[in-house]
Amino acid sequence: MSTPTEETAEGKNREYSEESWSRADKYSKLLGAIPSSFSTAIRTLRTNNPDGAGNGFDKNSRFMADRLIKSPTLKAPVHFAACMLAPDKVTPDAPVSDAVLLNSLTPHEVASVLGMIYTYRRVKRLCEGQLWDNLAKEMHAQSDIGIRLGKCIPRIGTSVGIVLGSVRWLAMALFLSRDEKGFRAYRREVNAKNKYHDLDGEMKIWGCDHIQIASKILQTLGFGLPFAAGFSFGLTSTNHTELESDPEYYRWYCATLWIEALRKHGKAPDMTHKGAYYPLKEHLDTLGLAVREINSGGSKFNWLGKEKQDLPSAKKAQAAAAPKEKETEVLETDLPEEVIKEFAEDGEELDLE
Repeated sequence: MSTPTEETAEGKNREYSEESWSRADKYSKLLGAIPSSFSTAIRTLRTNNPDGAGNGFDKNSRFMADRLIKSPTLKAPVHFAACMLAPDKVTPDAPVSDAVLLNSLTPHEVASVLGMIYTYRRVKRLCEGQLWDNLAKEMHAQSDIGIRLGKCIPRIGTSVGIVLGSVRWLAMALFLSRDEKGFRAYRREVNAKNKYHDLDGEMKIWGCDHIQIASKILQTLGFGLPFAAGFSFGLTSTNHTELESDPEYYRWYCATLWIEALRKHGKAPDMTHKGAYYPLKEHLDTLGLAVREINSGGSKFNWLGKEKQDLPSAKKAQAAAAPKEKETEVLETDLPEEVIKEFAEDGEELDLE
């Protein structure tokens, strides 16, 4: 048994074995090869503006992001994510141009949204049935809470909220894709304990846990080592002193506690933590209202599952009985071939086997 070094994204506190990381890598590879247009775009979006503040798109990242959302199938979930991230600029019922949509988001938000859209679509191809539907429902609720939380606590940030609320459930679903019977028993036991997951139980059943799988996915997508390491260590470490010493770890740790407390109890977690990781009173009230709506009725947007027909422009075209098929065809021709294939109709999707 060996423990990964501190320079890896494989965490430091749970003392994961090399064998468990090898198994996690195999599960992550069920998603297939990541098109370079996605990984390069995410990597560029993450690095062109290191602090993630403002709309600081440089020329390259702007070009890559703009090129990707020319696909109506990809633009749809981006649009509905923006309804939460920038509700003053993007609404569910009003069409917006690609430029307005991108201008409403930060580079780090676009990177997180693109990464989770891609992962969701790949996982969805591998899973089906009620177990997947239940996971997707919970994922959307926690993703919505994560976005709201990131807006209220800038030290956590929306890019973390988007990813944390989504990738854990998508990674967990890869267990389902290969072991439905075992996963059903696992979820039954976890639900009986009123928990969302059991890392030790996952290790016992599948030889790795979903945090390891998610960390591998994030690295492959192009989020970078500090981001993936912050995720894995922030979610597994029990050394609070060490967590507090590094903001990259601490924000993941706090975000996890906040999301789970808000989802389970509708209120702030019962913990002592730095004031910078606690929202102002007025922001807490706004967050509480949004969370109550999510907890009582589920996600309002289900943004990751949106398709091109959900776009406001598509709905208006349908209402007028004049679909803009020619315009869509023109937009699609500007896309990289791998993106056209990735976001084609269901019958033309890539084979992941």
